[in-house]
Amino acid sequence: MRHHPLVLALLAGCAGSSLDRVVLIPSTADGDVVTAWARTIGDDRIVVEPSDDPLDAVAKAKGLAIALVAPTADGTDLPTGVDRERQVDDAFVVEGSDMGARLSGTARVLEAFGWRFHHPQQTFKPDAIVRPDDLSDLLTEHVPAIERRGLQLHTLHPIEGLYDLWDPTADLGRADAILDWITRNHGNYLQWVALDDITGETPLSDAWTAHTQAIVADAHARGVQVGIGLQLFGTGNLQRAFDLLDTVGTVDEQRTAMAPRLDRITSGLDWDVISLSFGEFFSEDPARFIQSLELTYDEIHARLPDAEVSTSIHVGNDLSVTYKGETFLYYFLGTKADRPIVPWIHTVMYYDLFEDAGGAYHHDQFDQHRAFMLDAVRNDKPVGYFPESQYWIAFDSPVPQNYPLYVRSRWTDLSQIQAQGALHEHILFSTGWEWNAWLTDTTTLRESEHLDADPCDSITWTYAPHGDAGAVVSDAMCAMADSQHTWLLEKRLTPYIASFDVIMEVGYGLGKVSQPRRPLFRDLVALTGDALEAYRTDVANLATYADEADAIAAPVDALTTDDPWIAEAKDALDIDAVRAHFAHLTARATLAKADGTSPGTDLDDAEALITDAAAIVARRHAALWDPEPERLITHNDNPTIYQYGYLARAEELCFWHRELALARNAVEGTSLSADGCGL
Repeated sequence: MRHHPLVLALLAGCAGSSLDRVVLIPSTADGDVVTAWARTIGDDRIVVEPSDDPLDAVAKAKGLAIALVAPTADGTDLPTGVDRERQVDDAFVVEGSDMGARLSGTARVLEAFGWRFHHPQQTFKPDAIVRPDDLSDLLTEHVPAIERRGLQLHTLHPIEGLYDLWDPTADLGRADAILDWITRNHGNYLQWVALDDITGETPLSDAWTAHTQAIVADAHARGVQVGIGLQLFGTGNLQRAFDLLDTVGTVDEQRTAMAPRLDRITSGLDWDVISLSFGEFFSEDPARFIQSLELTYDEIHARLPDAEVSTSIHVGNDLSVTYKGETFLYYFLGTKADRPIVPWIHTVMYYDLFEDAGGAYHHDQFDQHRAFMLDAVRNDKPVGYFPESQYWIAFDSPVPQNYPLYVRSRWTDLSQIQAQGALHEHILFSTGWEWNAWLTDTTTLRESEHLDADPCDSITWTYAPHGDAGAVVSDAMCAMADSQHTWLLEKRLTPYIASFDVIMEVGYGLGKVSQPRRPLFRDLVALTGDALEAYRTDVANLATYADEADAIAAPVDALTTDDPWIAEAKDALDIDAVRAHFAHLTARATLAKADGTSPGTDLDDAEALITDAAAIVARRHAALWDPEPERLITHNDNPTIYQYGYLARAEELCFWHRELALARNAVEGTSLSADGCGL
């Protein structure tokens, strides 16, 4: 079992008696911000007592006292984003030249005493406030490895961030909790994606502006930068994104068309970043693309002269262009404009820049993306990394699945990139936090600030205050990450564990692939020759993965605790194991059909596993972290193309029922109706 030194201190006990409260002492000028920040922790033991002289007040305060101040230790300043902690008798002083650094440092002290900031709306709180034996990791200067560290909440999907950030009727406190959670996990950036329901002058768009102004102001007060994602071309807008150009005309026509939309999205809003994307699967003429991108940059900077303009370099190995004699993937056109636009290199799902990409978007590797990234960091060129922490549609939580492999992959990228040079921006593409998905976001935020020596260290640190049960869970999550790396990534079993909806199946016929293509049951039963032998190997590997998943989940299943975070981990690991067995049984049945033998009871046994899965889902969905869980698991009106919460498919186990019906039709010759599980 691997433990960070600070983790060992937390597990070992205490050097002093238990304290009854935490007193945060900011300057009077900072009092309102720190009070609001402390409120979203949700712990009544944490109080805020602003003072005109925090250093004097902290020496007199009772309990765990923490002063938040500008640099004072040796008269030297600290760079923006750097915090320094020191101990004065039994109290702590957090120094930072900006509010973001002071809040991050305060969270660091609370972490040392056992708090963990797992979810924006829910905090793990220690039963007792006990002084650790070893504070050596805390009492030092903390210099972030990456300057801009944060999340894009992909609000084109019906996730928590859509309801909390985009809806102008939402309680501002929900957005503030997200901002505070980012600072508590040592990030400093939040971005979300604009939707087209605010296009034009409507009461909704006016309300949206006022609501968004409040979020941006609260973010800046906390030292968090904010960005908005826009889509440039309506031709590639497959969802309800806010796009700037319905058609690509002349320069004057484009300027006229985009002016009211840019005014709507920027007026009265002090965005730090405008992030441009170009959709998926569709392309524009290269010269027009560059012309439009340069014009858009100019129009943005006419309105927001200090904002960074970034562009997402998406994946898609079926879209190549030739421009000025050079042939490359279409999305790299975003790097060719004669403007200082920062490219954000995107990867998808749990794939990374350095290993097999499994056929995602027709890529065996993201080699062009890797080469561009490494050249940029080696030569200190502006570049950001923009990987994912979930893929959503039919891959992660809607299945549902728990993939700690994401934690390992994000660590792999950071360790390999930073070995080559400085990465200045790391923005994680986030799509929901239930089913343990918060683990990827929190560990990646922390590792963007300071990278651990091993991908397991962050998981171990996360669960350390949960005691012996936390140690069991962290070992299991680390083991599952390794197992998924072997079987899902290296052995390419991902398509069997992920699922597919009817729209994806139609896309297969058109040569359009996003997540690695799922073999269709009707094709599998007809395999012969080498293809059949390759499938036989996959089926055997699925059996091994399923058995490993059982063995990994078993110690967690044996735990007896009322800790809700341990209960979530138990459900998450259990659904992984049940899904693996379900995939194996349906695959073994189709293999038997291809071999001309009897599938026995495999499909009946698979159907029984849906009952097991339903029990796990029922437990988890009765204990979701979000304070308004019904909106996540029901069909409801929202501004996306998906008129349901992002966990609705998981609630229904739609993909499981669909797969079973399709497997029966292929193996047994039935004509069962299979839900499309699509829009």
